Amino acid sequence: MISFIKGFSRVNVLFLFSAVVIGIFVFFIFPVFAGTLSCVVTSTCASSSGSVIVLQMASTTNSHSEVPNGTSNYTNLVCCSGVPGLSNSCSGYNATTVLYLSNTTNAHVEENTTTHYYSNQACLSFAAPGSGGNISVGYQTASCTTGFDTALISLASTTNSHAAVSSTYPLQVCAKTTLPNYYPVVSAVSISPNPITLTGYPTTPVSVNAAITDYNGCTDITGGTTTIMLYREGVTSSSCLTGSGNGVSTNLNCYTASAFTASSSCVNSSINTTTTFGVYYFAQATDASSSYPSDTWNGTVIFKGLGNATGSADSNVSTSLQTVLAMTITTSSLNYGSIAAGYNTTSTNQTTGVNNAGNCTTTIQVAGQTLLASSGVSLAVSSQRWNTSAFIFPGASTALTASSSPVTLVVLTAPTSTASSSYTQTTYWGLQVSSGTPMATYNGSNVFSTVWHS
Repeated sequence: MISFIKGFSRVNVLFLFSAVVIGIFVFFIFPVFAGTLSCVVTSTCASSSGSVIVLQMASTTNSHSEVPNGTSNYTNLVCCSGVPGLSNSCSGYNATTVLYLSNTTNAHVEENTTTHYYSNQACLSFAAPGSGGNISVGYQTASCTTGFDTALISLASTTNSHAAVSSTYPLQVCAKTTLPNYYPVVSAVSISPNPITLTGYPTTPVSVNAAITDYNGCTDITGGTTTIMLYREGVTSSSCLTGSGNGVSTNLNCYTASAFTASSSCVNSSINTTTTFGVYYFAQATDASSSYPSDTWNGTVIFKGLGNATGSADSNVSTSLQTVLAMTITTSSLNYGSIAAGYNTTSTNQTTGVNNAGNCTTTIQVAGQTLLASSGVSLAVSSQRWNTSAFIFPGASTALTASSSPVTLVVLTAPTSTASSSYTQTTYWGLQVSSGTPMATYNGSNVFSTVWHS
């Protein structure tokens, strides 16, 4: 009985014998976007709950003011909330100036009128783009109950004014919002592990991670639709999406999925996601020794919310997929049966198959060991002969050599699919038993190895 030892050299070599077949397996809801702006003067304003600071005041009355990120650490905060995706950015979407300030801190304030004398702003805006929606600010005497959602503060005059909590001074600063159908935002797209090293036959798990934010609410995220892609840069995301052009080939350089797994709870209309692909052993390498050294592997996430607004993003960190040398052997042992001394296997060959289970062209080598009986007698390594086609002993076969002197067997091209016929070599084996050899059971090992083929 001759068993096979899989020897190997360079990079990572894989020997798993199981096979896995991967199968990649939308009702409409009309969205309702709700939220009423509410502003108060308080000592704390929890951004974790979606609240934003619009202005800071030194006191609740007769007060100087500062911008939200001012350095004087005023403790009276004009805090607005109740609207998903609210922001105090003056460059945000539908940004509206609430007040102008004479300085960034210790400042007088004035109305947002067509003529103003100050250049520092306190603003309200939306954090993400969307269709429709606006923020309006106005200044009314007595109250903000007509035509507005809330009062922010009150002013002593239209310009060069001190500030106070609402209803203290006669001029009220009022605001209201009409919510947009927000466009979802996809961010923080990444691939893990990085670099990608294929570690199993036939697939290795590789994840595309992302954050999805939709200020229309968590229901919009859980009810939306998603396309996640993992692909070699050169085939492009558009070709991977459509499955055609730029040499795109499923499992070779393009993977797609239509569902993600939440990796966090949905908080403030944002959720972290991950999508794990089973990347096949023949996926195209992009490291320095590969055929695509200038490429990377990229991830793209496209998300469409219930309002049919769409957001997308690509991974922004380069991810390399490593070259891997690997093989599988289809037969675990050879059994030549009973052969009398002075005879050989003639035309009865034993066979074994060697599959390229890596993502590069490889040279398969074979070597052997002396066959030993329990009594200590042996058969020489060269008693075995091999060939790449059937033979009548010895025919055109090659005598096996010791493991210290491996002999090149065959070149196996890099696989491009799970169809193994182009990437498998069957080897045929025979044995000669020398005259005078004692009758016994002889055992040994033949060694197959993968060697880089440039």
